[in-house]
Amino acid sequence: MRYPLLVAAGLFLLLAGQSGKAASPTPANNPDSVLTGGLIARVHFAGTTQISNDPTAKGLMEIAGLPESHALRDEALEKLATAPHRYLGSRAASTNDYAAIIRSLLADLQSNESLVQVQNASNGALETVLAIKLDETHSASWKKDLQTVLESWTGITAATATSAGFGGWELKKHESPNLVGCFSGNGWLVLGMGDNDLKLTTSVLQRIKDKQRPVDAPRGYWIDAAVDWPALATHHLGPAGIDLPRMRLMVQGQKKSSGETYVRPQLTMEFAQPLQFSLKPWSIPTNLIHNPIVSFTAMRGLATGLSGLAEVKKLNANPVPDELFMWAMEQIPYETCLAAPVKGGNGTNYLEQIQPAVVSALKGWLTGSNSSLDVLWAGNQILVTGAPLVGGYMRTIREPDSDYLIAGLMPSPKRVLPLPGDLIKEINARPNLVAYDWELTGPRLKQWRGLVQLYAIVQREPFDLPESTTSKWAEAVEAKLGNSGTEVTLTGPRELTVVRNSGIGLTAFELSMLTYWFGSPGFPLTFDHDALPFTPGPRPGPR
Repeated sequence: MRYPLLVAAGLFLLLAGQSGKAASPTPANNPDSVLTGGLIARVHFAGTTQISNDPTAKGLMEIAGLPESHALRDEALEKLATAPHRYLGSRAASTNDYAAIIRSLLADLQSNESLVQVQNASNGALETVLAIKLDETHSASWKKDLQTVLESWTGITAATATSAGFGGWELKKHESPNLVGCFSGNGWLVLGMGDNDLKLTTSVLQRIKDKQRPVDAPRGYWIDAAVDWPALATHHLGPAGIDLPRMRLMVQGQKKSSGETYVRPQLTMEFAQPLQFSLKPWSIPTNLIHNPIVSFTAMRGLATGLSGLAEVKKLNANPVPDELFMWAMEQIPYETCLAAPVKGGNGTNYLEQIQPAVVSALKGWLTGSNSSLDVLWAGNQILVTGAPLVGGYMRTIREPDSDYLIAGLMPSPKRVLPLPGDLIKEINARPNLVAYDWELTGPRLKQWRGLVQLYAIVQREPFDLPESTTSKWAEAVEAKLGNSGTEVTLTGPRELTVVRNSGIGLTAFELSMLTYWFGSPGFPLTFDHDALPFTPGPRPGPR
């Protein structure tokens, strides 16, 4: 299924805020503070066992404890367990996918504290290390089971080995990474992969030998992840066609004075060059947006970045819109609107100028051999026709402060209740605010899933049915997700900080994309639903 515009919008708004009032960023968590000694990626996870004992995780654990959450987790684990063999395909020497063994390993990885590190090795290759906190019994099972799987898939026998005084095995194969090692001791198992030499693995084992741990125990966070995306890109890793900066993400639990708990992620993005944001005063279309809303998004400083995109250049837009606003109405599934102020020009002329390229782009994205949609220019507006219950449009509206381009999926009935004044004050009071997002996550999740299903219907593509595991989960958690607020703030010449406070740490858009991905028969390798139904295999018994 194709969602390029939706995904782009969701990625831009990534994290922070609560109950309509977004949270202020804490001091920047710079990637340099943990990406030392040649590391280009590092993920420290506390494990769900430790998280469940944190009082600030009460709300999250209530959602995790739902029967529908257990069913979704089990289905995801079953698909993940077959993914390595599906990825290898004909390169595997054995047809046995060892799904039962891998599923047991994944369950341990979910529950226990773990550390992943990726380093540029001296030979120019990557070395990756996984350290997981396990008791002696589970460590022995991991070493035995991993050896069994890898020997079967490669057709190569592992050799007994030691590293930093710990016993284990190594397997040397022909393709990169050509060396895999597995060792255990002092309550930890360490799995390393690299080319010819496993220096990082030895270093991690030595720290376990000296300090009893590969890294300090997590304090005040559940996840601490740092990634040098430009460095990974030199190894052809990362999202294709997207230049990501260096990042650090920290996730923790918080508690309000009322006793309610929520999840607070904070993402710091460090760019190689100074950011060319021009944060001009907001032009919020207060005459267009009225209560009751379930979500509101505002972004500014877009013109510089958008002007350099080839797709935007084709629009012949002059000037390129610098702000974008998006909102959705309560109890109306498809009433989602977008507006952009048109500065320094007549809105009608502006739309007529860009409409040939916009119509062409929409036709290329929305229409096709399977689609019932059509896109046309009529009556000084762009119309999308052929969808049941809705009719997409883009037109201009003149307001006292500016003309606005406005787009939506259905005409909005007239409303008189204004936007909350506190919401507008909150946005205007932050001079370095780049983007702001607030939503009632449960109702908005229902709307996003409805939009996804509508798109699938008109494109004649499969989607999650009401009896699917993902649909049942979404329905079960709707009333438990609470509010979510997100802020993107310019915190330095080359730095953006994104903060979120929300019930589960994710927005409705992100949850809708994740559940659609989870529901794919090819998860996690594909997003596509045009495949045979996934058939769960036998579940492993206790080890």
